[in-house]
Amino acid sequence: MFTLTPGRFGRAGVPRWVDPVLVGDIEYREYTGEGLRHPSWRGLRTDKAPEEVRIPDEIGPTS
Repeated sequence: MFTLTPGRFGRAGVPRWVDPVLVGDIEYREYTGEGLRHPSWRGLRTDKAPEEVRIPDEIGPTS
């Protein structure tokens, strides 16, 4: 999935991979392919595990 490998000591400019622990709820107006447009933090989701989170096939406005 990723082409880069993580850095050993978190040096500047070197990615450092972490395991997902928390799930956040974010509302947004649009997904542009480069990121979320007008994202708004809504809080933590205690009803979902990180393994359950998926990017929808068709990403559109959340309202």
